[in-house]
Amino acid sequence: MSEIRGLPQKSELANDFSDFFQKLLIVTLFGVFVYSLIYCGKRWKLHYHSWNVPGPVALPFIGCAYRLFGDPTQKTNSFMEILKSYPDIVKIWLGPKLIYLISKPEYIEKLFNLPSLIEKDYFYDVLIEVIGDGLVTSKGAKWKSHRKLIVRSFGQKTLDEFVSIFDEKASIFIDIMKEYVGREDIPLLRLVSRCHLDSICATTMGITMNVQSSMEYLGDLIHRFAELCGKRAFMIRYQFKFIWNHSHDKKVLEDCAKKTNDFSDSVVKMKLREHEERQQDKSCDHVAKNESMVERKSMLDSLIESSEMTDEELKTAVKTVLAGGTDTIANSSVFILLMLGLHPDVQQKVYEEVVGVLGREKSVEPEDLLRMEYTERVIKESLRLFPPVAFISRYVSEDVAIGNYIAPAGISLGIPIHYIHRCPSYWKDPMKFDPDRFLPDNVAERHPQSYMLFSFGIRNCIGWRYAMMNLTTFTARVIREFKVFTQYKGIEEIEVEMHVFSKIKNGPKLRLETRT
Repeated sequence: MSEIRGLPQKSELANDFSDFFQKLLIVTLFGVFVYSLIYCGKRWKLHYHSWNVPGPVALPFIGCAYRLFGDPTQKTNSFMEILKSYPDIVKIWLGPKLIYLISKPEYIEKLFNLPSLIEKDYFYDVLIEVIGDGLVTSKGAKWKSHRKLIVRSFGQKTLDEFVSIFDEKASIFIDIMKEYVGREDIPLLRLVSRCHLDSICATTMGITMNVQSSMEYLGDLIHRFAELCGKRAFMIRYQFKFIWNHSHDKKVLEDCAKKTNDFSDSVVKMKLREHEERQQDKSCDHVAKNESMVERKSMLDSLIESSEMTDEELKTAVKTVLAGGTDTIANSSVFILLMLGLHPDVQQKVYEEVVGVLGREKSVEPEDLLRMEYTERVIKESLRLFPPVAFISRYVSEDVAIGNYIAPAGISLGIPIHYIHRCPSYWKDPMKFDPDRFLPDNVAERHPQSYMLFSFGIRNCIGWRYAMMNLTTFTARVIREFKVFTQYKGIEEIEVEMHVFSKIKNGPKLRLETRT
């Protein structure tokens, strides 16, 4: 066949393509080499500073993840064993991520007051996908601005006004629980979650949702939403996006997130309309209110009036409070009732104090809470043994000295609250339930950071007073109405699963009897 003049032949084309791919391969390999040098340079710094920090053997690629396989309870137990083996400070590699776990209170006190440790860790970043960039996940100036706004919404005068709402919602809960008297199949966490979501909607958002009666699905939705957020953030296999993207949990979370977003959007729009109506007619003595509205200034009202947050930021604030506040307080309530069921002598003392303050019929008022000193100590001791948030972490943005060690920039610092609260170095006979640990003289003898129920430092829990007042009101009302029993025989029998929020693996196994 004759050659076509002017066109390159097959051999020439093949040579050209061969040259092109050789050059492309060389450029690619060079890029990989440069990237590897940069990556290894960064890794070298981590290894250099952490070589003398004690910790378990780390395997290539997976690090110490081999120690944390199994179901959530097995992971929790393995985690506790590591901490017992390496007191004060321990390093753990989870794949390429380096984490220092700090359990010495003196170290924690210094570290958590450093401005360089104000950022939440990368574990929390995944929550932005479903909640948005709010108070839990935001950083820098945005976080400071939002925190200042929300702190104003939790002043003592406002909190005192909330007590009547806490009492009202507890009354509804008690009426519902009367149907479960004598039964051992109480879906307690679900029912308690609905009760506290009811309170949160009324207090922080200024809306009455009747979650415990006509809108039970909303309570179940928020509970499931918070649970799945925890899985997404803290389950090791879900740190790999490929696995997460092909998981059933992702589909369920997306559905929960959409419904939660829709609810948050409707709440914010309703409150914005109310605000506009008030602005349009400030001269009126009375502004007509929607029947679903509680006539108090809520956190959401205050945020809207400040005009410093966008609609999207307002929705994120609502979702953060719904997902974080509901499950934290609900799990705390379950832990408290479980400890009272396990210690009938303590329960009797709480009952006697409550009746001495309230009588048999009176509603709880703010000044009553100040007189329930023993009940408050019982709550604190219950949550020492079972903190609802068992682990918190911070991102290290610059090198930090920790005793004789260096925490290099780019790693995470974790505070194992559950372990610290049960550590014999800081608590005598730590597995014994003793509310008198929280008598003023005994508290003064301990390092303040040996008890971190509401975190500590610059980024501590804003709503800690809200939580304590809510929990005290709830506990007082329930114990005045019911005797609480449990099938557990001791604290050691109670298995805990730790995600974002701690929960009891096999449930509290409670039974109620009406007091006569």
